[in-house]
Amino acid sequence: MKVGFDNIRDFTIPLEQFTMSWRFMEENFDKMPDLHLEQLKPLNEDASEFLWKFIQGNKLHEDAPFKKGLFRNLDKAEVREGNQKEVKRWLF
Repeated sequence: MKVGFDNIRDFTIPLEQFTMSWRFMEENFDKMPDLHLEQLKPLNEDASEFLWKFIQGNKLHEDAPFKKGLFRNLDKAEVREGNQKEVKRWLF
């Protein structure tokens, strides 16, 4: 089966098999909460290569951090002390 954006979710691997899983799962690297770990879906080699080629081919990182004009909407949140609830609403 060929990888595409319509089926990329079929090319995930368990987090435990991901080569950099330690970064998310070990206590000495600020382990993520289980709720967040369950949402991580590492890609297998084929899907990773597909995504890498897409990013490179479309020059998405030509302008840091993303290509100008790539997004239609720009949404901002001001992060300051005491507005954690506002930022959390913005993120979710």
